[in-house]
Amino acid sequence: MAMRYVVIGNSAAGVFAADAIRARDPDGSVTIVSEEREQAYSRCLTTYYVGGQTTAEHMRIRPDDHNERLRIEFVGGKRVTGIRPAEREIDLDDGSAIGYDKLLIASGASANRQEIEGAGPGDVFVMRTMADADALLAAIDGQRKRVAVLGAGLVSLKTAGALAEHGQDITIVVTSQHILSQQFDHESADVLKRRLEDGGVRFIFGASAARLMHG
Repeated sequence: MAMRYVVIGNSAAGVFAADAIRARDPDGSVTIVSEEREQAYSRCLTTYYVGGQTTAEHMRIRPDDHNERLRIEFVGGKRVTGIRPAEREIDLDDGSAIGYDKLLIASGASANRQEIEGAGPGDVFVMRTMADADALLAAIDGQRKRVAVLGAGLVSLKTAGALAEHGQDITIVVTSQHILSQQFDHESADVLKRRLEDGGVRFIFGASAARLMHG
């Protein structure tokens, strides 16, 4: 009997794993389940997409006909709500279930949405998926706005740089005393800080967001 392989996650890890499974088992069924509807793309490029240096098409990891050629079933727009190992099934948010013989969880991480007093829908954004990037672009809508970027890790800085490409008024709020505190020492981080400041980015150190005030 042919094996049933299910991969949860449609980013690089999930896609490459599905390809490897198919290469080793030409007869088994391979299914990728993803909460996103988009075909696999490089999430590392989302900030470049926001900044206008690349397009959605050029972010694709595989050609559009890839799944069809390798006989990989793609179940998009469905969130996995539970795993039942005894029954060898996963449950989806539409009430359906998918059976498996082998299951790989390759869903990766998720963005941390900070709760801020006074923030309503459309006030706070995260950056991880294409949907996040599109929501951010829709929010600025070609207008110059004041944007506070919370945190000074790689994604935060790249997002700030991308928004600066659109002429946004950027302030980065940093809880520590220098940017990229998990990667660089103070002296090394200052090299990049000065480069961002030359582009008009401002910094507030030793602080975090407590409340959002409108007006």
